[in-house]
Amino acid sequence: MARAGRYAALAAALRAGGAAAHRHHLEDQLETVLLQLLRGAGLPGLAAMPPVAPLGAGLLVRPLLGVARAQLRAVVQARGLRCLEDPSNADETFDRNYLRRQVLPLVVNRWPGAVRTVARSARHIGAAQDLLDRLARTDLARAADGAALSVAALRALPLERRRNALRFWISQSGRAAPDAARLEEIAVTLLAARAGANPVVSWGLTTVQRHAGQLTLDTLRPVLAGYELTWHPHRTPRLTLPAGCGRLELVPAAHGSSMRRRCRCS
Repeated sequence: MARAGRYAALAAALRAGGAAAHRHHLEDQLETVLLQLLRGAGLPGLAAMPPVAPLGAGLLVRPLLGVARAQLRAVVQARGLRCLEDPSNADETFDRNYLRRQVLPLVVNRWPGAVRTVARSARHIGAAQDLLDRLARTDLARAADGAALSVAALRALPLERRRNALRFWISQSGRAAPDAARLEEIAVTLLAARAGANPVVSWGLTTVQRHAGQLTLDTLRPVLAGYELTWHPHRTPRLTLPAGCGRLELVPAAHGSSMRRRCRCS
């Protein structure tokens, strides 16, 4: 949450043509690759941090990604600069701190070149992802039907290219990409549905819906504060909530004959 808040504040402050520079260095890149790998990330995550990325109206640049931490410390000490350490960096309940303090010293001791070789692998992965993005742009240009996508054109693509195009389409809209299960639901189940079914796949406040021969992408409106809803659970055991907030359901309790309410989010 704090990280997202920092980036949002930087994005809001940047003007067109401006740039924000981060001090991420070579070891930060190694930490990022290993964390993403342990989290089961795809190619975008394993490509780790790019040296230049769009941020708001400007750019986020990382000019020190190829510089080791020891080199930076040497420069700081040679110039007599004071080095500030965030106290939270010592808290090993955070995954990155645990990896940095407990795991990476063992890795680097066994494989001294790991910092640079893993960074090189991340660059290779980034290049592969760039090719996939270019392929996605080509496939989407052929499938474009106004602001929507043609179901027939998407179904004509091999499944892996279809997944790639859909993931890119959603991400380029500025929305969070769906997890693997929902992406598969869009790429297979939703596209295979009959024309009049109008199926929907939702995550967070994002929805992908099929209308006849088109696929559309939309953002649900959040529920207004103070919204009131009357529910009579014994007459209507399931109540669908507005704005993609899921549903309320009355289910038998695990023990006894009483009932309990359960909120199931979509």
